[in-house]
Amino acid sequence: MPDLAERYTSEIRDQLAQLGTWRPTERLALGALGTLVGDRFVRQSDLQTEFGLAPGASLKTDEGDISYHTEGGVDIEVGGGAHASDPGSTLIKAGTEIDVAFGKQNAILLDMVDCTSHRIEDQLTLGRQILELWKEKRWKPRMCTVTELVEARSTTALAASGASAGLSLKTTAAVKVADAISLADARLGLQMVRSKGVGLRTIAAPEATPLIRALRLKEVWWDSDPRLVVEGLDAVEKEEPLAEEEHDSYFDLLGED
Repeated sequence: MPDLAERYTSEIRDQLAQLGTWRPTERLALGALGTLVGDRFVRQSDLQTEFGLAPGASLKTDEGDISYHTEGGVDIEVGGGAHASDPGSTLIKAGTEIDVAFGKQNAILLDMVDCTSHRIEDQLTLGRQILELWKEKRWKPRMCTVTELVEARSTTALAASGASAGLSLKTTAAVKVADAISLADARLGLQMVRSKGVGLRTIAAPEATPLIRALRLKEVWWDSDPRLVVEGLDAVEKEEPLAEEEHDSYFDLLGED
């Protein structure tokens, strides 16, 4: 039977087209080096330490708040301490109780606030460097490196281990929210009151990277002679970036559709 980490990372990959870090509180950087166990990235080193490679310039995009709840599997009820404040906003009073009920076994709640995505800008050049390392028999078959990540200022991740799981949280501060409440909002000062059948419980963890994508050679090359892998790739010999179609042919971007 799949364990909690396997169930969590598998659903995140299927539904969000990204790899969910395990645990979601993990902090990773672009160029982190590791292997994939199922859908779980296991960090072992980084490109700079292992090969003297810098991941290069990165692109940064503000993503705002991101939330994923298993469809039909998560119900959130905010108690009587919340009421309309200014037009378009709700005041959550200190002491407000928030109940989370899971309607399905293995259901997931993943809330992230103030998210920023970071992506290695020139992944084609990185691909060429990986092919050179493979040719030199320095790049191991199952190695992959983080090329994209989502960094969240605060993350809440919950996963049910039973069909009737749930928990109750209580706010310790009064907060005005403009949109739907996020259980990752650290301003609420959430404290757990009760919990039943919740296998994963991370509440408002600061500065995590809960979502990533990673690059690796396609499995078809793992048992091949490294010289055959790069045979005919003039771009490699000329030290020019790989063409788009060559990049697609030789690499998997893990977490992408």
